[in-house]
Amino acid sequence: MIAKIAVSAATFAIDKPYSYRVPQGMEVSAGMRVTVPFGKGNRRTEGVVLMTEAGQGEGLKAIESLLDSEALLPEN
Repeated sequence: MIAKIAVSAATFAIDKPYSYRVPQGMEVSAGMRVTVPFGKGNRRTEGVVLMTEAGQGEGLKAIESLLDSEALLPEN
């Protein structure tokens, strides 16, 4: 599964959703906060899942951890 994530560390000029691989067994849904590696240095940063989609996610960085047990934001 692949998650589209709004990353808090992204600068305004490149503010866009980033794709991350959802690790096996991790339950992720839109509106949940997560930590992800970001940038060339893989600096750990917070993000919000915007949507999920089917796919293997080969070559993508993986979500490191969930900060919430359920979505804090509504899907819309």
